[in-house]
Amino acid sequence: MGIAYRREIDGLRAIAVIPVLLFHADVPYFSGGYVGVDVFFVVSGYLITSLIAAELTSGRFSLFEFYERRARRILPALLLVVLCCIPFAWLFMQPADFASFGKSVSATALFVSNFHFWRYSGYFDAFAGRLPLLHTWSLAIEEQFYLVFPIALLLIFRFGRKATVVSIALVGIASFLLGEWAWRNDPLANFYLAPTRAWELMAGALCAFAPEMTKRRYGSALAAMGLVMILVSVFYYDPATPFPSAYALLPVGGAVLIILFATKGTPTAILLSNPVPVGIGLISYSLYLWHQPLFAFAGILAPAELSGWAITGLLGLSFVLAALTWRFVERPFRAGGAGRLMPQGRLLAPATLSLILLAGIGTTIDRADGFDYWLSDQQREIMAFKAYERSGLYRERSCFLDLDQGAEEFSPDCAAGQSLIWGDSHAAALAPGLRAKLPGGLAQFTASRCPPLDANGDPRCAAINQAVMASLETGHYQRIFIHADWAAHRLDYKSAFQATIDAIRRISPDAPIYIIGGVPQWRPTLPDRMVGAGQDLQLGMTTRVDAGLLSWLRDSDRRVADAVDGIENTSFHSLLDLLCSGDLCISAAQHDGIKEPLSWDHAHLTKSGSILVAKRLMTSINGTPSASDHVPPAL
Repeated sequence: MGIAYRREIDGLRAIAVIPVLLFHADVPYFSGGYVGVDVFFVVSGYLITSLIAAELTSGRFSLFEFYERRARRILPALLLVVLCCIPFAWLFMQPADFASFGKSVSATALFVSNFHFWRYSGYFDAFAGRLPLLHTWSLAIEEQFYLVFPIALLLIFRFGRKATVVSIALVGIASFLLGEWAWRNDPLANFYLAPTRAWELMAGALCAFAPEMTKRRYGSALAAMGLVMILVSVFYYDPATPFPSAYALLPVGGAVLIILFATKGTPTAILLSNPVPVGIGLISYSLYLWHQPLFAFAGILAPAELSGWAITGLLGLSFVLAALTWRFVERPFRAGGAGRLMPQGRLLAPATLSLILLAGIGTTIDRADGFDYWLSDQQREIMAFKAYERSGLYRERSCFLDLDQGAEEFSPDCAAGQSLIWGDSHAAALAPGLRAKLPGGLAQFTASRCPPLDANGDPRCAAINQAVMASLETGHYQRIFIHADWAAHRLDYKSAFQATIDAIRRISPDAPIYIIGGVPQWRPTLPDRMVGAGQDLQLGMTTRVDAGLLSWLRDSDRRVADAVDGIENTSFHSLLDLLCSGDLCISAAQHDGIKEPLSWDHAHLTKSGSILVAKRLMTSINGTPSASDHVPPAL
């Protein structure tokens, strides 16, 4: 038994998927495009619950048939895309990254890729876009929902409609409250895991039990409001927005209003029922599957930032592949009657076997270390730095707080020293070098993803910055260093720096403040670039930085420099000027006879790199440049 088809729901799918694509393509003004996934969750909750409730009411519900329908809907296209990714990953990824890709293949096949990426990468990390299967985290949540929810609904439904609605509502409320706690205490788990996303699915599920809204007086206005709510979140949210949290009420609530009130004849329903959004909605699943690998591999291969033409081409190719996949893969497996590619009741066994085989392929890639047999010993040595041990070096979890730590977890000895460094993970990476070069010790207050400016709206970062201010009152620091990955933070630097420096001056009126510009960055990582260019760890080695990336970094430096220009006893120091000549930046360093890349990933300094950078920085501050500070040409 089915449910009535609603064209406007397919149109809503288009409203969900297009912002996701444009967000991943870095198209301006779509900084909150990731909320499209939340709209998908609401739609899934609504459709699945409507279907199950209708079949339970008629006495025709079968778990086996439900799981087979879900398998027909999800698995053929997913298996195709993952299998297509494997040879390209083998060709274009370095072995360590290919091994990690193998883990993601296994996790995708086992419906646990959200757990994999929770431990491996933040969704908004600088180079997360180079992970071909990153987007499968949301599919894993849906798959986990499909496995658990029908059984729960089957058990609860026998107690009546009211008990079912109350149970769904209670689960949703508990999930929402958990998310409100989790985004403050463990934002990665909050983003990736089902318990804090369940309320979005439950919101859709509750829509399935709502009475008909076709004759409600304000239905048209509420449906239009729902569309506006989604669009506002798409255009005004960004990666710094705590998510999911109460902020997610905007896109989720918008989707709920559209489902409930965008009924036949309303302007919103007419708009969403237009053939264009409906057509996009029909291919939205395949479109979602294909776009991420295409942009990921393009990012891996591109020598510079993707041009507008390249982005347009990738978006177009995404649509072409999605349309072909929908026509020749999705439809044949989902069609009824003679058009069905596999008879009713015969799909689950081969589908399960296919998933097991796919998981085996991924595990083989991982266990074989990405088939790194072609690397020379020297290249293996360089690639090994991608697993660089830095916990003690950066003073992790004591003076460099992780995302799950609050200000109260700073160790008392973080405040010890005559000088202070304050900032995010980039400041934690610079701290070892400054500590080695500065007399009198170095106090360190650093926290992952927290700029040293109380202006990003994150309560965790605000509390951490308040802890720094409290330390200033007792520390009597002679020098204050402020450093961060400025390019990663979207802030009004002029007002933010003015407010921050004013606050410092009220406590430490005489201490000089040094604002340190960003370090060079390499895509996807410096070890990858060095191996790809056939370079070694020869002292003075330089490696080219992508022109678009370097321009972005220099632009961020200029905005920061302009923000502090003219502020008394405050100076800006560009690390790009100290380390780079044109687009060539120093990429190897040596300390105590140990040769290391400047950075072990895309930007975070090794010990040798930190000491080299600190030496050049202090030479610049003290105004005594030496011949050794010259950036040599590429070798």
